[in-house]
Amino acid sequence: MTTRDATIPGARPEDGGSRLLRAIVETLLSDAPVAPAPALRRVATDEAAAFVAAQLRALAPGLRWRLAAGLAGFRIYVRLVAGRAFERLPEDARRRLVDRWSYGAATAPRQLFRLLRSLTLLAYFESEAVRAVLARDTSIPAIPVSPPSGPR
Repeated sequence: MTTRDATIPGARPEDGGSRLLRAIVETLLSDAPVAPAPALRRVATDEAAAFVAAQLRALAPGLRWRLAAGLAGFRIYVRLVAGRAFERLPEDARRRLVDRWSYGAATAPRQLFRLLRSLTLLAYFESEAVRAVLARDTSIPAIPVSPPSGPR
């Protein structure tokens, strides 16, 4: 197995992790409610993929091993169901497969995709491109932040 094809997230930090991880991040962001211009969206997606890969590399070895096993299981599942690699599937097919694992009955796949979705959305909404869109969009109400009141 080459590092280019490695299942372990972050195998190629210069491109935001493995091709599978990159494709999962793109799929998770495919219906993001805030979309900057296409070129800036690509930058925000690149930043999100790199962030997710870095965070997954920072996991404890035992968790990294479980994550790699989960992603390998997803890769095998996709090959069996779709007949080709996740990265080569059309967007709607990717979305269906991600949703199946994200919201299915099995706990482990749901937990895997909850982690990936949370990290992806955190990075995406922190990117400069998305923050700029949010700052300009007056249709999105600001959430007031006030200090906690009352006894603790």
